Amino acid sequence: MANTINSSIENRNVFNLDPTDRVAYFTAHPDDASMFMAYALDNTSKLIAETRSEPLHAYIASNGEASTKGDREFVLAGRRREEAIAEAEYFGVPQSRLHLPGHPDSKLGESYNHSVLTRDIDSFIDSNRITTAITLGAAGGDGHSDHVATHHAVVSLQRNFPRMNIFSLNSKGQGEIIIPKTNIDVKLGGLALNSSQFEINRNDENIDNSSLHRLGGFVVASSQVESLSPYQHYLDYESYDAH
Repeated sequence: MANTINSSIENRNVFNLDPTDRVAYFTAHPDDASMFMAYALDNTSKLIAETRSEPLHAYIASNGEASTKGDREFVLAGRRREEAIAEAEYFGVPQSRLHLPGHPDSKLGESYNHSVLTRDIDSFIDSNRITTAITLGAAGGDGHSDHVATHHAVVSLQRNFPRMNIFSLNSKGQGEIIIPKTNIDVKLGGLALNSSQFEINRNDENIDNSSLHRLGGFVVASSQVESLSPYQHYLDYESYDAH
């Protein structure tokens, strides 16, 4: 059963993790973690480091080879894998705990591919004894079919792993919301590692809502908080409770 929860982003242990938990995040593309779950993963990786808990695991379904951005030769050669490795390390995932199966980009929702994806994720969860899964919400963050397909693959597997907690971020499809604006560095740091897709000007003092929405998330200055609806003050996710 899904429960919509608003958890304060000032609470580092946003997923109420126990030191014995084995946590993995699941995305479709190399840059999805930075685009949609940067602050949540940054908080979680710091908590894990402080408590000396089991390091984060990551499952990135495709190499992102269907992207039309940047150097096409770089992208088509599958070299976004290099960016995926760097981004995962940025969020505290050692390469030994990163799974890059190379499923077909922009085709994860197709029936056969989705079946293969789901079986592969099932094997990953089982072999790594994952107890907490973090993925995008049913809206896929921005509606991308691969994001939605990855969400459904992970959530469907709770029947096989009834004790596993699943957290689907951005359940309202509004992107990642970070307050205050100074915390943008967490997101920009991850996006900068995906240089084939993003060009980041860290010296730009005039970054605003619209330019950051284009990057896949909302960042709002604390002075704007009063104009937001209540749920936007928080990290928005749905919890699929373990039984």
